[in-house]
Amino acid sequence: MLITLTLLFATVLAISIVRPEINPGILALAFVFLLLPLLPSEKNFNPAQLFPTSLFLTLLGVTLFFSCVHVTGLIELLLKRILQRTGKHPKATPVVLFALISALTATGLGNIGTVALIAPLALPLAKELGISAFSMTLLVVGAANASSFSPLTLPGILTNDFIQKSIHISHPDSALPFRWLLFWGVLISISTVTFISFKLTKKMEKRRGKDITASAVPDSSETKWVAPPLTPEQKRTALVCLALAGLFAAANIMTLPTLSLVMTESSAAVVRRLSDVGSTGWLGSACMLILLRSRFETALKHVPWSTIVLVCGMSTFIEMITRAGMPAALSGLVQQTVSPFWMGATFAAGSGLLSAFTSSVGVALPTFLPLVDAVAGTLDTATQKALLLAVAAGSHLVDASPLSTLGALCLAQITNEKLQATVYRQLLIYSFCMIPVAALCALLFKILI
Repeated sequence: MLITLTLLFATVLAISIVRPEINPGILALAFVFLLLPLLPSEKNFNPAQLFPTSLFLTLLGVTLFFSCVHVTGLIELLLKRILQRTGKHPKATPVVLFALISALTATGLGNIGTVALIAPLALPLAKELGISAFSMTLLVVGAANASSFSPLTLPGILTNDFIQKSIHISHPDSALPFRWLLFWGVLISISTVTFISFKLTKKMEKRRGKDITASAVPDSSETKWVAPPLTPEQKRTALVCLALAGLFAAANIMTLPTLSLVMTESSAAVVRRLSDVGSTGWLGSACMLILLRSRFETALKHVPWSTIVLVCGMSTFIEMITRAGMPAALSGLVQQTVSPFWMGATFAAGSGLLSAFTSSVGVALPTFLPLVDAVAGTLDTATQKALLLAVAAGSHLVDASPLSTLGALCLAQITNEKLQATVYRQLLIYSFCMIPVAALCALLFKILI
């Protein structure tokens, strides 16, 4: 049966590569409902009980809130105002753009949502700044992925959910350090790699002396950076965002051991609930429902349903094959053939290779996180942290691939077919070059942690 499940998992991955328009999460859920009763240990188990309900509600609450904020136009307006002010300083604009993209991603918009919002603005800006479409794509995708493991984003929520459930990694003294070490480790590593890549590509393009920005995107004269004043709805939305941010920050501060000791049991429970990102998302969604009224249906359409189904569907399938013993079997093979020192590099390269063809958050992370949990029991805490960081960074360093969502979003902004084909090849080569870079980063994590 284990061989059958492995072949089915490979089939799901192959279909997602050949036919990317087919959501592999739906295929995975279908296989779960069909095959789970056939497992000897799961004959009386309800397939729906494998579904990550808590993860689904958290993802939906967070993405619904930011979809509501997005339809008001507040984020795009603030972005245009910032770009309007930095337009007079071309050399500073890429730095400001990187910081802005990272901030939007970290505060909950997510890497996919941020790239979808900024790519149509950043690619026209590239021509105006004399930056190639390829270099600008590296900047946009790298900035979005650098902060993608914030506790407010899909990868961060998925990984934190894994940390809390892991019997080897999740314990009182390590859960919080693991969470924030993951965020800062990915932020520093991907930011460094992106900065170096951006500088190197610009130097190479300058040596070639080619006007590779010509006809890359619509004429910059068509791009309007003048931002209108905030509407009353946008002002109210901004106040809701600020109030929720303050409430979330205060609740997290109150959960600190020194402060939680002075609270009653009931008040501590309320504070813990408010410090949960999913609860905050649903509270914000309720506020936006009252604020938007008739436009709430539009916000529902902006929720990344496809990504949520992908993540939850693959997570359900991975849970099934975990119960069947696949991670344990693979971990035994890995421990026999790979030393602990090289294990992080192996996992980083493997997750990067898988992510280059499929989804990082929907496929690569759900596939490799159970393997991390399976081998973590025999590793010390430092090696566990390095291994988790290796999978997180490795799966996201290759996301500039044109076969991934982020690379495809940026590629879609290029109107010249000849240049689009050139940038496609450049992004594909770059993403494969990032696989050994991911392995190198994993070795550095092992040495430094």
